[in-house]
Amino acid sequence: GAIYGGTGSGSVTGASPTSILDGVRESLAASGAPPVLYADGGDAAAAAKLAAAADIALVVIGSTSGEGHDRDGLSLNQSALVAVIGAAQPRTVVITINPGPYTTEWASHAQAILDLGLPGEMEGHAAADLLFGKVVPSGKLPHSLPNRLNEVHMSGAQYPGVPPDNSTGQACGFVPHDVQRFPPCRPTLAMHSEKLEVGYRWYHAHGVEPAFPFGHGLSYTSFKYSDLKINNGPTVSANVKNTGNVRVIRLRPCTRRDGGGWRWRER
Repeated sequence: GAIYGGTGSGSVTGASPTSILDGVRESLAASGAPPVLYADGGDAAAAAKLAAAADIALVVIGSTSGEGHDRDGLSLNQSALVAVIGAAQPRTVVITINPGPYTTEWASHAQAILDLGLPGEMEGHAAADLLFGKVVPSGKLPHSLPNRLNEVHMSGAQYPGVPPDNSTGQACGFVPHDVQRFPPCRPTLAMHSEKLEVGYRWYHAHGVEPAFPFGHGLSYTSFKYSDLKINNGPTVSANVKNTGNVRVIRLRPCTRRDGGGWRWRER
């Protein structure tokens, strides 16, 4: 099914949610392509056998979170399937749905990765449009993806923090409660000793290469950037040249909140 909302205040009811399976099937059926076969991954051997007999394998893995339901780690559900499927089918594409960064120990077993982030109820149609080239992917990662868990060496004092303390020796909850009903507590303390070294800043400061850096993102073509200038205003201008084999037919101008805009000229 489609993953398009969280829990609590982030919970939404979709009008017509479309899963990736349905979106891919609808797109290929319209072109007269062979049928799409599906395995839920519960039996890895069966899924690998199905993948080996196919022209290409799509592996969908993900993670969810929401109000009152945090993630308990940075791995994606069923990510162990990627290595199994990748060994059976070299043409394996991994599609991820995720509310934040995740570990990427499986990435070398995939020929390509399509990171959808939180795509919404139309995730199936969005994925199909990107997979089959109807739309050229142009998104960039809003965060760095680590090679392994706690690559930035976060201490327990930083997260989950120093546990609460009650000097009277009585039981103390995770957060301070109403002093009329419970003994006063010192709340959990999160020690932000990393200061500004958050995300990509930590990687840069310590000379560590993440699996995929902040701002990373590929396309079906390649571009060359030149003549970057910071002008008065301030405004920024640059020349962008398509150097690949896929021609971008149209580039739409976009307007910034301050009233300025980016002007594009296709070359």
